[in-house]
Amino acid sequence: MAAWGLSDGYDVVIEHRSLSGPPTRLFEKRLHPFTSRLDREAQHEHIELPALGPGLLVFRFLAGAQNIPDHDWIYFTGPRSNTHGPLLPLANGAALPLVADTRHDQPTTAIDPGLWSAHSPARFVWQRPPHLRAIAFDYGIEDAAFAQNDSHTDGVDLIVELTDESGHVTRPLFSRRLEPFNHPTHRGPQRATVEIPADAPGTRLQLRLDPGPNNDASWDWVWLSDLTAHENGPAVHLPDGRQIAPIIARELGSRPPRYLPDDRWGAHADAELVYALPPGLASVTLRYGLLDGAVQDPDTHARRSDGVELLVLFQSTSAPAIELFRRSLDPFNQSADRGEQISTIELPPATPGRLVVRLLSGPAHNNSYDWAYWSRFDGEISDFSDRAPSPTEPAPQP
Repeated sequence: MAAWGLSDGYDVVIEHRSLSGPPTRLFEKRLHPFTSRLDREAQHEHIELPALGPGLLVFRFLAGAQNIPDHDWIYFTGPRSNTHGPLLPLANGAALPLVADTRHDQPTTAIDPGLWSAHSPARFVWQRPPHLRAIAFDYGIEDAAFAQNDSHTDGVDLIVELTDESGHVTRPLFSRRLEPFNHPTHRGPQRATVEIPADAPGTRLQLRLDPGPNNDASWDWVWLSDLTAHENGPAVHLPDGRQIAPIIARELGSRPPRYLPDDRWGAHADAELVYALPPGLASVTLRYGLLDGAVQDPDTHARRSDGVELLVLFQSTSAPAIELFRRSLDPFNQSADRGEQISTIELPPATPGRLVVRLLSGPAHNNSYDWAYWSRFDGEISDFSDRAPSPTEPAPQP
């Protein structure tokens, strides 16, 4: 007999528990699968969450009317959420916006998944992740907003800045005025990449959309999409969608790596990346190289960098480091060493530890013009049982 033939039913309760004060009940439902055929089917609920501030969202599954939990074989799967405003995606989760409102202080709404309406004036605020080095996003103004000669937007100002907890601006990062009626190049999708210096003051990241030069918000039909975050150096991308962020990332010996255009990271020698290896990681594919301007002077064609050396080590928890890969690049003399290089490194199986990736100065140990970079890193996974779990890692160093 199915469980519903023996269960006396069950209750589903969803509550918001604030950091102070009593819980707020958001949803309650009693199901009687023995007497109701509809209650035997998979249930799907959509719950609106009021603006209650920070706290815990608690799902409770309770015994039914007779308080007999026997045969209450309940399952719970597939929770999904919608937010007011775009998430800031990070390697180990995502940052929810603290503020996401548009004109008249109304919450922003999603036009499609990942596409947000942001009629000016609009504002998005996130708590600044400690190792965030850049963000990138698409934006634009809807075509209908500038299609008519006598009624159109006069433009919008897009501003990205760091602020303190009170909203005071501590570091301007990016500003652009978009006037699609007067400038055809301002029409259609635009892309912005904003670097966030590691030493810049500010605890919050703010993106603002203000009315244009006449302070008129009419027809300021702005949209945002494809918000991406770039943390402290390149993450290793896994086939299942996870990312492994580096626990140590530096260039020029001790400086946090710079975020460069085209999803690259600065690796001016000597540079180092350190990753904690998750269970089942079998190999990594590294993309790296020297920037074109590092090879030779564009006018005199005189040599600049004397080359760099890539060194990959495996550091176990109980033995000396093992060298996995070494390669020297001399792009001035070797044409094959120019441009982006790709190397795949096999990892020792069933061994917890760290992966250490270094770009070192060349044979003369002179790092002048050693303008190296990291690009995309990918990992391949074998059976998850092949590698023991890594020990708890310390927090990344800024």
